[in-house]
Amino acid sequence: MTENMSMHVVGAGAWGTALANHFAKSMKTSLQVRNKHMLAELVQRQESPRLPGVTLHEQLKLVDAFVEADIICFALPFSVLQEFLQRAPCLDRPLVVASKGITEDGLLVPDVLEQNGILANGFLLSGPSFARDLAHGRPAAVTLAGHGFASTEALAHCLHNTQLRVYPDDDMRGVALGGAVKNVMAMACGVARGGGLGESAVAAVAARGFAEIRRLADVIGARPSTMMGLSGFGDLFLTASSLTSRNTQFGMALGSGKTVEQAMISVFGIVEGRASINGVLALAEKYDLDLPITSGLRDLLLAKCSVQELLDSFRARPMTRE
Repeated sequence: MTENMSMHVVGAGAWGTALANHFAKSMKTSLQVRNKHMLAELVQRQESPRLPGVTLHEQLKLVDAFVEADIICFALPFSVLQEFLQRAPCLDRPLVVASKGITEDGLLVPDVLEQNGILANGFLLSGPSFARDLAHGRPAAVTLAGHGFASTEALAHCLHNTQLRVYPDDDMRGVALGGAVKNVMAMACGVARGGGLGESAVAAVAARGFAEIRRLADVIGARPSTMMGLSGFGDLFLTASSLTSRNTQFGMALGSGKTVEQAMISVFGIVEGRASINGVLALAEKYDLDLPITSGLRDLLLAKCSVQELLDSFRARPMTRE
């Protein structure tokens, strides 16, 4: 870390708050809170309702507007990322996107950055990391992906420490793909859990889901090593195996027989996997790829099949070479 550097984080959800609180320990950091009511609550309580039991660092500055900084970090829901990128200030400095997702028409984070003319200064932070772990000082490792390796490595050195290990990579599309599609596969694992199929079946769904991720990675030119790393296998393992993952919880609720509306009520926060399914299938359609798990989940969400029919369809798939 470089003590004389500064960071401005946009987005006071659990992940944005955890990142800002973490970086405030070693550099001048401000957290932009979009909701004025929440800002007042954070200032008064010095604790986020999204991270109970975590006291905000005394050096963290809470604001409701943009603050000049050396590094800008967008820790926003993917659904509003495009809006903020279109009016992003200070495009001459590093912009770290800590959001995971895919647009309805199959565009990944680097595609969206390029559309807005900021790919050269844009970076993607992704990997197996829960906000509560970072906020409570537990170790985590993530990938920082950028358009060029030299600049990405330099920025990674600024962000890297013994608690949050930041590994540089220049395979932006591969890193973005892993972060977006793993949420869909975590939902599928949740459906298998909720349907009472047992741990062995959950592992099988995770493995076949990872095969879908790798097939997509191949056609978009992502490196196989990226998929086997933190932002691929690592992120999938965390999200699909944790019962506290929103995507897994949503899938479990569906698997237990709840409707989509009931399942959404049972989960606190955004279910990224649900929002990503159409985009993943749109990307697959561009390359004429068959993604049975992803398309089966879409049918379930659209009430075109029951949970039992979906699970039966997984078991009835023709045997192919692993």
